[in-house]
Amino acid sequence: MFTPLPSSRLSCRLTVWIPFFAIMLGSLGLVASVTAEAQEILRFASPCPRGQDVCSDHRWISSFAEHIAPTGFAIDTHPHADGESAEAMIRKVVDGDVDLATIDSTPFGEIEPLFYGFMAPFAFDSFGHLYRVLRDPAIIRAMTAIGENRGFRVLSAIPIGGFSGIFNARRSVRSLDDLRTLRIRARDRLELGMLRDWYTPSVIMAWSDVRRAIERDMIDGYIEPPVVALSFGHPGMIQYFTDARIQAPVRFLIANQHWYEGLVPSQRATVDTAIASADRDVMNWASEETEKALAMLVREGIVVSRLDAKARESLRRLSQTVFTYLLHPDDAAVFVDSVERNRR
Repeated sequence: MFTPLPSSRLSCRLTVWIPFFAIMLGSLGLVASVTAEAQEILRFASPCPRGQDVCSDHRWISSFAEHIAPTGFAIDTHPHADGESAEAMIRKVVDGDVDLATIDSTPFGEIEPLFYGFMAPFAFDSFGHLYRVLRDPAIIRAMTAIGENRGFRVLSAIPIGGFSGIFNARRSVRSLDDLRTLRIRARDRLELGMLRDWYTPSVIMAWSDVRRAIERDMIDGYIEPPVVALSFGHPGMIQYFTDARIQAPVRFLIANQHWYEGLVPSQRATVDTAIASADRDVMNWASEETEKALAMLVREGIVVSRLDAKARESLRRLSQTVFTYLLHPDDAAVFVDSVERNRR
């Protein structure tokens, strides 16, 4: 049977236990506070749908998240809103609505022309070459100066897929003469200028209009990485792909400048190491996916060919003028110098 304690003994025990509980509750609150601080959530915005494993953005950010986990950061991914412009996404990063975001190189280049350099035709021999230029101190200084004026920092460039080639519905392209018989869709003024330099008929066209334009013989083809025709169901409509390795389409990953500068030295070292590791992981993935995509094109009945060495060198030489009308002369000089110094 329960026997009530005398009031004096109860008072004594309460006197002892109340401070103890207060200390315990305070300690739990402190632990919760420390845990909350340790699990800082970084909001990442990408044009890829959430959970789409084939998207290189998610491959990169998953690797990055794994490597920064010891610092207490975690990643929360959000897809871009439909029709959201590059300028609007930069504003979100600068305002702190998101911490990290990827932006396609074409609209980014329209805002800051230096970044168009990474889309210049035949600039890069490989993804390794591209990343050596991206990490060149001269390029880092130029990109950092641009970002500081806007409130963001460029952390990396993420390959969308493999190097681009020429899809078309009419003939196998192995030479300049073959190419010049075709009318090719240009995605932007960079590609339009490039195709004109090649003396190849072209027209700027939205991607949403490409299928209908090919079906109606308005254009014969387009320039994209090998995975694109597979992703959009074009086998049957497209019969030929030329693996010309023209460009390596990328998305630029930017971060809020205040967030990056606010990292303590140990955190920043971990973040920088995580960026380098994620770059290697996605570079290897993109190379593997390119070979898989080329094999899948063949299985789908698309004839895969390569430009002969003479034709590719001729196109590379004709493409050098792209730098002069896309970049400021000073930027062009810095970029071309970096590309050539980092070529192996």
